[in-house]
Amino acid sequence: MGFSRGGITAVRSGVVPIIKGAAPAGLRFAAHIGLYSGGCSGVLSVTPKTGTFSPEPMLFVHGDADDYAYLSDCRTYAQRIKAAGTPTEMVVLPGVRHKFDVDSTKLINLPSNSKTKEGCPLEYDLQDFKARDRRSGEVLSADKVKDISRDLCADKGASVQGNPKARDLAGAAVIDFLNKHLK
Repeated sequence: MGFSRGGITAVRSGVVPIIKGAAPAGLRFAAHIGLYSGGCSGVLSVTPKTGTFSPEPMLFVHGDADDYAYLSDCRTYAQRIKAAGTPTEMVVLPGVRHKFDVDSTKLINLPSNSKTKEGCPLEYDLQDFKARDRRSGEVLSADKVKDISRDLCADKGASVQGNPKARDLAGAAVIDFLNKHLK
């Protein structure tokens, strides 16, 4: 389980080539949980193909007001992972921003923080070790990756805000997910 950038790690812990390269033989995580997960688009996202992700279930928990890691990108990514064969669920928390699990409910604007622009079409295919344009499947040269990164993916500015009610709802969703899948 991971939060934000840790969510990238939680999702990647379900990627078969990474498991084969990092886990002791025969060992796997029983489930993967990303809360307001980064890495749903851009070169940090792994192309979901049959056999790329393990069969262990995956849960995304995300706020629909998250302007740091966009719900639209994570929803699409979760749907693509599911379509590739991994049981994947998504819980959407209405009106909730990034970093909802912190105690402070103060809205904090971060105008200088770098982030991936909503809809960034880059992803990385671990089956052939190539960057691709998610929209077309086109393999991209290093120069094309730089151009797309600069023009379609690089952005700044985000906000974070704790929400104790959302934290409790997320906790309950995680427990329900684990109870359902780890009987």
